[in-house]
Amino acid sequence: MNESLDDTLGFAIAQTGRNLNHLMFALLKPFDITPEQWVVLKRLGEHNEISQKDLASISQKKSNHIDKNSRSANRQGVSPKKR
Repeated sequence: MNESLDDTLGFAIAQTGRNLNHLMFALLKPFDITPEQWVVLKRLGEHNEISQKDLASISQKKSNHIDKNSRSANRQGVSPKKR
């Protein structure tokens, strides 16, 4: 079985993932946010009054990434602050 790397399913999946990642970065560039920040903002829009721990869980992110993204989004003025 001398299958070329380019012909393997794993390579095709990885290449598709990279292409989608590049597309997401390009689409979000005008908003000055990353795809990871977009996921968190999207989840915040879907769930009112959610804790960072729960937000991390449903976003499939680590809590420290949520905290970092939250601070960054607040500085950029794209995240609603809880009062």
